[in-house]
Amino acid sequence: MSDVITGPIGFLGTGTISKAIITGLLADPAFTNPIVVAPRNAEIAANLAATYPQVTIAEDNQAVADSTDVVFLAVRPQIAAEVTGCRGNTPPREA
Repeated sequence: MSDVITGPIGFLGTGTISKAIITGLLADPAFTNPIVVAPRNAEIAANLAATYPQVTIAEDNQAVADSTDVVFLAVRPQIAAEVTGCRGNTPPREA
């Protein structure tokens, strides 16, 4: 994966799914991308940051999005809109 994505990778939702993906990615010594996690589950975020030097904890979800090239959305569907700031089926805003 790091051959394709070379920049920082972010995770919104710092629970069991994110922990498993991050642990799996960092099990490969060739994976060198920085990883930025949201602070929602402070215990898991702190544990990941203490275990892996590549992992940092962002101030909030927006900081994850602003500082990474790719963002994994690892939250329950019921809260996805809240986490991303989406309002349902609205068309994307013009740049």
